[in-house]
Amino acid sequence: TTRVSAIPELITDNETGRLVEVDDVNGFSDAIAALAKDEPLAQQISDNGFNKVGQLFNQQANINELIELFKRYVPGKVVS
Repeated sequence: TTRVSAIPELITDNETGRLVEVDDVNGFSDAIAALAKDEPLAQQISDNGFNKVGQLFNQQANINELIELFKRYVPGKVVS
């Protein structure tokens, strides 16, 4: 994918995906071709991406973090 907006915050090049510059058609096609030629690398990047999204967007973890913020910044209120 390209280095646009918040994508680089989610994708780490060669770890959780492949990043190329905007309008770099050759870089994009080279990245796809490299992954097509190296199935173990493609699978590892896929697994890493899946795990990262699972960690970042874990509903229960996000709820727990929000509850802790309420406890810290809204004194006297009990949140359960």
